[in-house]
Amino acid sequence: MKKLLLVTASIFLLMGCSQINNNASVDKPVTDQASESTYQNKKFNISFNYPSNWTIKENDAKKSVTVQSNRPSNGSEIMVTVPAESFKEYENKMSELIASGQMSVENSSPIEGTSYATKKYGHEGGLYYLIEINGKYVGIEGEMYLTQDQKEGLKEILNSLSL
Repeated sequence: MKKLLLVTASIFLLMGCSQINNNASVDKPVTDQASESTYQNKKFNISFNYPSNWTIKENDAKKSVTVQSNRPSNGSEIMVTVPAESFKEYENKMSELIASGQMSVENSSPIEGTSYATKKYGHEGGLYYLIEINGKYVGIEGEMYLTQDQKEGLKEILNSLSL
């Protein structure tokens, strides 16, 4: 009887230990259910709506969330990262490419009619947008253009974003 209790206690102890590392620094996918389209993370203090067929990945090390669209038949997926680095931080990181002319910088929004402060960074690999919302930043990475579905999904995220 003592052996049975000892084995049972050991199993419960091992099961508990396998869930101790909640601060892993690797991206971990979050299961998306077709009927749900709201993301909330109290630890990161982030909340937003998103298209239910897009994928969410959390990055504990960066305390950020990446939302990835599906790849359309006529283009590439986009990735939206919340929060992202500031304009100054990104431009410092990319200063050599900007100075050499390999990366362009302009004030331009991926979505017409928005009033957010936005910069578009272009290079041979695609585009990267940074959007400032209430002193926080959202990064959008993709190829040279966004499909209408991607623009609508991005608008859904930006209009509902709470940081």
